[in-house]
Parts: sequence; structure tokens; C-alpha cells
Amino acid sequence: MLRFCLIAAFLNVCLAVNSAQAQPYAEAYQRYQQALNTGDTDVAIAAAKEAFEAAEATGNTDSETLAILAQNWFFSALWEKPESVVAVGETVLTLANQGYGLSTYSVEEITAALAYARAAEEPRRQATELADALREFRASSEISNFSVRLHSSSFQLMLGNGQHDEAYDIATGMTRMIETVPGVDPNLVGSSYLLRIAAMLQQDRRQLLGATSQPFRTTLKNARVLIDHVMSLFPPQAGLDDFSVPAAQARAWHSLLRSMEASYDVEVEPDWTFDGKVALESSERSVPGESYGEFFAGKSGTSACNVEWKRRSLVYPAEAQRSGNLGGIYLGFDLLPNGRVARAKVLGEVPADRFGPAFLKQIESWRADPKSIAEPACLKNRTTVVVIVIE
Repeated sequence: MLRFCLIAAFLNVCLAVNSAQAQPYAEAYQRYQQALNTGDTDVAIAAAKEAFEAAEATGNTDSETLAILAQNWFFSALWEKPESVVAVGETVLTLANQGYGLSTYSVEEITAALAYARAAEEPRRQATELADALREFRASSEISNFSVRLHSSSFQLMLGNGQHDEAYDIATGMTRMIETVPGVDPNLVGSSYLLRIAAMLQQDRRQLLGATSQPFRTTLKNARVLIDHVMSLFPPQAGLDDFSVPAAQARAWHSLLRSMEASYDVEVEPDWTFDGKVALESSERSVPGESYGEFFAGKSGTSACNVEWKRRSLVYPAEAQRSGNLGGIYLGFDLLPNGRVARAKVLGEVPADRFGPAFLKQIESWRADPKSIAEPACLKNRTTVVVIVIE
């Protein structure tokens, strides 16, 4: 927002000074500002494009104004349609190298952003350039919301295109960059580690198919070390409504890793596992599959909140059986005084949006014995973990 204000202040001065000349880009620029304020991304992109093209067409717009108008178009579209702004991004970089538009973005930021746009346009040809640009960017820039978003978007782009080595390099670089800054938000640190874990597992996807090789077992071991570290980063959560997304995803990833280990005959402690279609509860826990206070503060985090269940089962989703996917799902819910489940929600799930809704519907039918509920505090912030294992 600060960068937008700086740009807006500069251009408002330009517009005021040149009002008598009725600059051709003025009306489009005003629409761009309004769209940013209302959060209408598509309108903002279209208006920014129109403003730049109008200014460029006059042939007499000063270079500083032209640089900022080009940046408006480039950066407003960068996250939504990066492949569409490669050409204007090259203009932005050319002007930046001449010293224009540097009050808002540095040459290093623009170079890295353009490398991302080029990689989105031609991922196979530009992946190495993007990785190199991000490496140089990390060496010359401090951590910021922009740098985190650029790394995260670049990671998703590489991973989605099957370029797992580049994705791992980006995720590792992002983690190391964040580690150098004291007092960084644990949500940010945790998210960067989760990207790194995803890249580690994708790097070894060929071993994943056979999954009996020592390299893959080593990868699983290393990933478990990282996920255990991630889970230690988060402070107790206030409740289900305020649950940190990265903290929940860390629990889901932890479950997925246990799923992989169990599926590949690495000994793990089960919560919920499946034999055929019916969920089997572990006999090793007094209340298998459920945890209290793992991420919560207060009374609901004690074993005194154990309850007896009148109805409590899970059935393996048919889609999961057909696809053969492993998975980890972290679910949260409250209990009503009558023992019914309320406010059930998927807190974290890997793979995303795959099995969570099916399990969510099932736990809504659970019934606890009201007489076993120790006190009102025990009604809130209950969780259960589902580990999908292929045997």
C-alpha cells in the first residue's frame, strides 16, 4: 500500500501541473486508482494498461511518469496474468536501468519480477533464468512482502510445471533468506518450510512410485525433521476461529508424511488408518485419532477433556480408493452439551480440497455421551487427524 501511495502522490502532482493540457492518460489512471481502492483487479489491470498506452502514444510523456505508468500495469497483472505483461515488463526494466521509476521498485526487484513473468510465458526455457534471478535478488535485497510473494509464486509455477529441482532451489533459498532475519512471523517461516518439504518430496517422485529405495527413505526422514521443526514454531492457538493457516497445514503435512511412512512400511504411530473401507482406531491411545491442546491454550488442552463416544467412525472415501492418493487431513470441531458435533471445519489438508469435505460430513454425524463431558470448556476446540494409508 505504501508503494501505491508513493506512485499515486507522484502522478497526482503530474496531473495537477498538467491539468490545463488534459493529459490523455489522466482519466484511465483515475479509474486504475479507484479499482485498486475497491479491490477490482481486472478493472485495475485494464485501466493501468490503457493509461500506459495512452501516455506512450503521445510521444512526449516524460520518462519518470512513463516508468511509473508502466510499473502500474506490470505489477498489477504480475500475480494474476504474468505471461501477459512480459513486453511491458521489459520496458519497465529498460527505464529502471536508465534511472527512472526507482522510487518504488529497485532494479533487482524488477529484474526478478520480469524473470518470473518470462518463466510463466515459457516455463521450460526460462526456469534457469528465474532461479538465477531470484538467487541474485536474495543476495542484494532484504526480506519483504514482495520478496516472499515472488518466491512463493515462483515456487508454485516451477512445481506446477514439473521443474522440481528449480522449485526446491527456490523454496530452500526462501527459507534461508527468512532465517537471516530475527523476529520474523512464525507463519511466514512455517510457510516457507512447507514449500521446501513439498519440493523435497516432488524431487524424489520417481522413488515415490516404488518407494522402497534408501534415497526416498532418507528424504522422508529429512522431511520429518523439517516438519517437526515447523510444528514447534507456532504458539498455542486461541481457538478454531483464529487458527493459523500455516499451523494447520503443518499438522496436515505431518499427517501426510506419516501416511507415506506407513504406506512404505516405515513404522509410525497411527491415529486413524484404514483397512478396506472401515476406519480402524488405534488401540495405543485412550482416545485414538483425537488430540486436545496440541495447538490450543486453556482447559481444552488437557486429558481431562476426554469423552466417551456413542457414535464415532470414519469410512474411507470412494474417490480416495479409486485414485490411490495418500493424504493427511486436520479437522476441528466443537461439541454441543447434548454431545452433537458443531462447527466442524477442515483446518488443513494435503492434497488440498481432495478428501476433507468427505471426512467433514462424516464427523458431523458423531455423537459423544453428554455425561462424559467434564465441563463446558471441554466442548470447544477439539481436533482429529486423518492419515490416509495405502496398504
